[in-house]
Amino acid sequence: MTQFSLKRLAVNPTETIYLNHPKLDAFLSLNKTKEFLANAAADIFSNDNPEYYTPGMELEVLSQGVVRLLINAPATGFKLIFNEKNSTSQGSDVYALEVTKDYVAFLSKNESGPANILATTKSIPALLEPGVDCYYWFSVDKKNKLLKYGKGDATQSLTLLTYSVKENFLKNLKYVGSSLDWSTITKRKIYELPVTIQLPPFVIGNEDITLEDIEAGVITSVGNLPKECQMLHSVVAGPKIILTDEIIVGIRGSLKNGKLKEILDKKGEQHADPKESYLRITLGMDMGYSPGVPFVLELWPGNGHYSPIHTHSDAYAIIKVLHNAIDCFFYPDLRKQDIKPYLKATFKKDQVTYLTPTLYRTHKLYNPTDDFTATLQCYRYASEDKVHYETFDFLNDKLEVDTFVPNTDLTYTQLKDVLKKEGYLTTPLKSKSEAA
Repeated sequence: MTQFSLKRLAVNPTETIYLNHPKLDAFLSLNKTKEFLANAAADIFSNDNPEYYTPGMELEVLSQGVVRLLINAPATGFKLIFNEKNSTSQGSDVYALEVTKDYVAFLSKNESGPANILATTKSIPALLEPGVDCYYWFSVDKKNKLLKYGKGDATQSLTLLTYSVKENFLKNLKYVGSSLDWSTITKRKIYELPVTIQLPPFVIGNEDITLEDIEAGVITSVGNLPKECQMLHSVVAGPKIILTDEIIVGIRGSLKNGKLKEILDKKGEQHADPKESYLRITLGMDMGYSPGVPFVLELWPGNGHYSPIHTHSDAYAIIKVLHNAIDCFFYPDLRKQDIKPYLKATFKKDQVTYLTPTLYRTHKLYNPTDDFTATLQCYRYASEDKVHYETFDFLNDKLEVDTFVPNTDLTYTQLKDVLKKEGYLTTPLKSKSEAA
């Protein structure tokens, strides 16, 4: 069985309260929450339960999918509603999510109050963040009869509230309503698949998958990747995508006292911590379908060099380790409130990981070993992306979102020239076109 290192990091536990309608009053009385919920709901929504609908905010499959929204600096709470029609539900059965600064609840109708509560939590991580931009998501899953809610990426690891519908699941929900005017929500997305199991960050070729791997659930097969990732994987996954022993020895030596060390030291001077630096060696040219050159050999010196927490222009990516190993920390979102990772994975030589605009997109790479690490990063925009955001966003030393234009420290040809001049590279390395 393939060996992987994956650690789910501690996150504040949710305090989920599941409510059973026939015992609702007794349960609420016992826990002294009935008055609290009623007062909070009255404070935020009074007797008004607005619903706004807009074209495009529709589930592709009835009662299945996720709505994910960026709510900009909300002053009050909000609701999201899965509805059979694109007009006010007027007390009919729906699945609604209510997010406030005091509690979060799943509702059976778009009416605040204990009688309609399916499940609720007062866990601080789940609550509304007034005055702060944040992604919120709501998942409906008719096959497994589940409702889920979370923040950041729509993924199982970031689920903050879950409710299992015991019977009579609403199977004809199509439209997504909001208590907020849709014109105030600038970033919104519908996903066809609901949040179910967490697709692991480790990618393995179909020829290497075992029954034990499937049972353990620690791998993602190439066939399960989005088409953009599959295209990138087909280029870099081959057995000849390697660094030769000569090049490895040369890079190690040059990082110690050669040209690569000189370049690295200059980059380190730009940061409060000089170890927040690494080298970008580009391969080929910018083809127009990625942020910068699509293929980048990144060199991570040992003893704690790392990247800032960053994202990749809403692009898809494949990362293959060519030498040594790298730690990867994954974060819910790119903001100072989310600098605690929810997942850590260690990728070793020849192992592959991936990221998408919706999964594992915010991360930090770190080399804790004594030796340097080499990774091959490959990027591609979504086929339907007509904007092509050309910069990487990252958290700077002040934990503010800053931008970085993908550049190059050296091309791969220039790297080989450096190693040759420094006496490390003696064997000519030619492409197939040069050999012909």
